[in-house]
Parts: sequence; C-alpha cells; structure tokens
Amino acid sequence: MKKIEVNIVFETEKAKLVEFEGKKAWVQNRSYKDGLVNSSVFVNSSKTFEIVEKAKIEDRRELTDEEIKKMLFKETEKAYCFKIEADFYNIEKDFCAYIWLPKSWKINIATIQKKAKEYFDERFSNAGGYSLSI
Repeated sequence: MKKIEVNIVFETEKAKLVEFEGKKAWVQNRSYKDGLVNSSVFVNSSKTFEIVEKAKIEDRRELTDEEIKKMLFKETEKAYCFKIEADFYNIEKDFCAYIWLPKSWKINIATIQKKAKEYFDERFSNAGGYSLSI
C-alpha cells in the first residue's frame, strides 16, 4: 500500500478534507495518520468529492424556462408551483407538498429543495429522515 502525504484543508470531528496535487478529498480520521493517507483511499474519495462538487454547482445553476416548464405542477402570472414528494424512512406513507416560488426569483434545484426541506422539517420534525423527489 502506497501512502501519500496530504495537506489538511478543513477538519471535522469524524473526517478531514485533505488536498494532494490540487485534488481534494474527504477522508475519515481512521484513514489519516501523521499526514499520510493510503493512495487508493485518496483516489476513490477524490472521485466522489468531484462528483458531489459538480452536482452542487449544477443544482445552483439557474434553470431555463424549458427546464422549469418540465418540472411545473402549476403556473400563475406571478409564480411557479412545484409538486415535491417526500419518502419518509420511518413511515409507510409518502407525502407531497406544493411549493410556490415567485417568478422574480432565480429558480434552481437548490432553491426548490431548500423550500421543500423547510416545509417538511417544519411539519414532520419527529418523523425521522426522508428523501425528496421533484
């Protein structure tokens, strides 16, 4: 097993964000020792880090009118309505919400998800975790 020397960018209680040759990766504390990380752990973690970062950027990208129209449940003169479904892990029933966003906002996936999360967290705070589908 080849070990590589990495720099710590950020650390939490359970993991460290490390950097090596311009690439970043989250590694668990148990995989990090004295500034060294197993090269295979770093390679796999850096691939995952890149995928997640690209997804975050894509989620923040402003949606085109055509993309919005495909996702719409309803539209008025001033607002869009999106139907969001939540699958709760501890409940055998799915729930849905209708999230209204003004047309004056820059609409992106992250905004829709944030509003849906606020809605479900407020109403189902004791229900455990859930996953959203737009």
